[in-house]
Amino acid sequence: MDTMTYAGLRYTTTHCGSYTSRHPDSLTAIKSHTMTPINRLEEQTLMDPWMHEAFSASPRGYDFSTMHGWSRSYYTHQGHMDSLLRIKGMARPHRPNDFSMSAVDDYTRKYFLSFPKVMSMDFKTDLDQVPFEPSSSAGMTLPGKKGDEGNLTRAINQAYATIKDCMRGNLQHQIDESVPDIAYTRTQLTQISKGVKVRNVFGQAFKYILLEGLAASPLMDFFCDNDTFFFIGKDPRIHLPYLFEEAKAIAPNLVTIDWSAFDTTVEPWEIETAFDLLELMLEFPNDESRAAFEFTKIFFINRKIAAPDGTTYFKEKAVPSGSYYTILIDSIINWRRILYMHHRYYGTFPTRIWTQGDDGLIATQDNVTPEGLGLGLPPRHFWTFNGSKCVSASSASLTPFLQRRLKWGDQARDVTRVERLAIYPEYEVDDPQISAFRARALWEDCNYESHILAFATAFLEHKYGITDSPPRRFKPYWQILFRK
Repeated sequence: MDTMTYAGLRYTTTHCGSYTSRHPDSLTAIKSHTMTPINRLEEQTLMDPWMHEAFSASPRGYDFSTMHGWSRSYYTHQGHMDSLLRIKGMARPHRPNDFSMSAVDDYTRKYFLSFPKVMSMDFKTDLDQVPFEPSSSAGMTLPGKKGDEGNLTRAINQAYATIKDCMRGNLQHQIDESVPDIAYTRTQLTQISKGVKVRNVFGQAFKYILLEGLAASPLMDFFCDNDTFFFIGKDPRIHLPYLFEEAKAIAPNLVTIDWSAFDTTVEPWEIETAFDLLELMLEFPNDESRAAFEFTKIFFINRKIAAPDGTTYFKEKAVPSGSYYTILIDSIINWRRILYMHHRYYGTFPTRIWTQGDDGLIATQDNVTPEGLGLGLPPRHFWTFNGSKCVSASSASLTPFLQRRLKWGDQARDVTRVERLAIYPEYEVDDPQISAFRARALWEDCNYESHILAFATAFLEHKYGITDSPPRRFKPYWQILFRK
């Protein structure tokens, strides 16, 4: 039998008892709900009016034809549901059981054992020290934002009760009766005629963020501060040129990796393996802290989602966005997949791999092609590897990573894309000073190569000034990731 269903998967822990999945499908409708997680208009394209004013005022003029038909805020209910329902499926493929997977297991285990130990925060004393974003939603069981008065105390009490019950052997009950994630959404820059790009962002209950953060926060600090496969915690404008130069110096061939619907194709065994590797790094001050880690590992796989169609679903595969662990687990799984595919077809491991989420860059001694890597996929799988969109070359100027490439010893972005992002924001811009902030941030992000953004920055800052406290949602992602 090549595939199985998801029913009957058993997860065991040392301090929380066990959990057995109940549903044959990886995404099952279990009940209805009455909340409204999404409050945004459909088929709407937002425009930054002050940015448009600045572009229009340029003495050199600006050709707006490159903007026609694009949007950063285009949302449809159907697109949102389609994104969520990609998780659905009853066929659960076996974990590959071949020499290459054994080699990957051995390689990655030794790699993680080479790291110094990271101490988890203490469940008993440090729940109130876990970093969190105070302006984000507190989830379904608490009113308002995480930073609202009293919500931290309430979330700590809930987290405490959750782990104490788990340690009485009630992991099954805690997951079966868990608080659903709220299926929020993000929209991406898209040419509307070619399809809507809507992705889910799951809003976890505050108590689960605190429980995850006990171990995830110090782990993220470690990866931010150390040079590993996981590229994180560094300003890409400064550090990516060094990464590209290193890649060129250590190997003759570079390959970029492109996946489709990466998060939704991740199987439970991939998530378990990633958490097992992290556990090799961790030390726990007490049993309660280890129990919190064990709970978050199983809960990462098995959780409820309150969808915009009024249905609560139960998921048993896929990486949940909105978790403290999301980008870390994604990056480990991507790294392991690349190692496996390279070894399975070429018989060797690459010289070096860098990943961040589903983005990947390979430096290899072998004459690797995307087609060759595609032949290294497991025999039966749902991995969606886009060989046609991957790039293999000997030059870092041709192999982008994190939407940047090497240009004259520096990093460069697609300037037209950045200018589209300037005109079409994801969220409504209601203050010209925020427009000024956005203009400068995007001008800097494309390495000062956009003449129109240079003009817009000067125009808007002179006319309106610039805000000292821009909303978090308008900051570049690398400015807000995982630092206390």
